[in-house]
Amino acid sequence: MSDKTYYYRVENAIDYNADDKIHEALDESIHSEPHYAEAIEIAKSCDKGSKPYIETIIKPKNMPEEELIINQDETHLLVLDTQYNTFELYRKLTEDEVKDAIREAGAWSVEQNGSDDIKDLAKDTFREDFSIKFDRWLNANNRDAIMEFDNADATFYYFRYNAEKDAIEFGDITNAGFKTEESIPVDYDLGVNANLEAAKEKMEELHPELTPSGGLHM
Repeated sequence: MSDKTYYYRVENAIDYNADDKIHEALDESIHSEPHYAEAIEIAKSCDKGSKPYIETIIKPKNMPEEELIINQDETHLLVLDTQYNTFELYRKLTEDEVKDAIREAGAWSVEQNGSDDIKDLAKDTFREDFSIKFDRWLNANNRDAIMEFDNADATFYYFRYNAEKDAIEFGDITNAGFKTEESIPVDYDLGVNANLEAAKEKMEELHPELTPSGGLHM
C-alpha cells in the first residue's frame, strides 16, 4: 500500500436498520471467501460520495486493531469491526484529495480534530498554499519587500514570509541579508492581505517610534 494512500471511513455508509438486505448479504458473503468480492461491491453501493471529513481520515498503519480487513479494491476497503461485530466501509483517498479536505476544513479545524498524520500534511499544505499566494502578491505589486517603515535614521524595515517558522517576519535588510527584528505567527485561516494587515498593526503596536512610509500597497 502506498504511503500516500489514506482511508476515509464513510460515515453511516451501512445503515443496518434501513438496509437489512444489504446487511444480510454482507453477513452471508463475509463467511464465504468466494463471495468476498461480492461483499465489497455490495458495501460500495452504500457510498454516496459524501465529502470526506478530516476527523475520520487515517493512514493504513493507523487502522484500529479490532478491525479485520475483509476485502479491498482500487477504491474501497471493507472491514469487520470484531469488537462490535459491524461492518465499516473505507474509501481510499489520494494525498491530493486529502489536501483538498484539509483546505476545506481550515487550520483551526485540523488542529482540533485531525490526526497527527493529517496535521503533518496540513502543515505542508498550508505553507505551500500561503507561499504561492504570497509570491503572487509580490509579483502583483512588483515588490521585493512588503512594507517599509523608517525611523529617525531613515532605516527601512520590511516584512517577509518564513514558511519554516509559520510566521511573517519584520526586519531590516543588511549586507549580510535579512535581519529579523520580530516574528508574527501566520493565521492560515486568513488570506495574505489580512495577515499582512495584522502584522502591520502588531509592528505599529510594538514599535510606535517607527513611521510607515507608504503603507501596504494592496
